[in-house]
Amino acid sequence: MQLTPQLRKVADLIGDGLTNPEIEGRMGLRRETVKSYVKRALRRTGARNRTHLAILMRRMRGPREWDAAAVTRTLRASGKLLPPSGTTPVR
Repeated sequence: MQLTPQLRKVADLIGDGLTNPEIEGRMGLRRETVKSYVKRALRRTGARNRTHLAILMRRMRGPREWDAAAVTRTLRASGKLLPPSGTTPVR
């Protein structure tokens, strides 16, 4: 699937559940531009609709940095996050 950086950003934001007005504000784009990008992203990905595109994008990227559980697992695995107080670290 070939998406330009702008189309990829719009598709990622759709995957995050943002609406067109929210995407407009986040990216500083005009309504018509966002609408056009959404249509192009749907066409290029072969998604049937906006919901399908959101599902495709979330599956493609895996966990994001804002995924608290994923961040916690990564930090614990790297030893940069201490276990909860009163527990013994597992090594």
